[in-house]
Amino acid sequence: MKSLSRLLLISLVCILAAACQKAPPPPPPEPELVAPADASDSNAWKKYVAMKAQRWLKAQKKSGHIWATFLPQDGDTSELLTTTQNNFDRGILAGTILVFGSPDSTKMADFLQKAFEGVREKSLAGVIVIFIGDPADKDRVQQACATSGVEYVFLPK
Repeated sequence: MKSLSRLLLISLVCILAAACQKAPPPPPPEPELVAPADASDSNAWKKYVAMKAQRWLKAQKKSGHIWATFLPQDGDTSELLTTTQNNFDRGILAGTILVFGSPDSTKMADFLQKAFEGVREKSLAGVIVIFIGDPADKDRVQQACATSGVEYVFLPK
């Protein structure tokens, strides 16, 4: 009987101890992302654009195949534009996430307007387009890709 009483007492103590354990504290909030000050620092900007997109994807609990397009401050974008237009013409699988960012928001907005010219209506349904730029360019990029059927996401720099 003594053994049974001890066993019950030990079991009760274990159950109470388990019930009293506190949940682990929540992780600290991530520091705010700040756009790099030097527009010519392509490496810093690429990291910034990637982190901005990753945080949004994590917050929205979205995943998929990600394609990022980065335009440096200076340089010729004609070859990249042709490649992007060809990809749009061939079609992109639903669930794909396209990220577009640049230190020059106007240049990226111009790029996207040209890239979406001639894209067939609803041909990119199920694709997510994330534009990281200035609020002044938000609406014209949204209009440029509206008929393609993409889910448009604007993230301010």
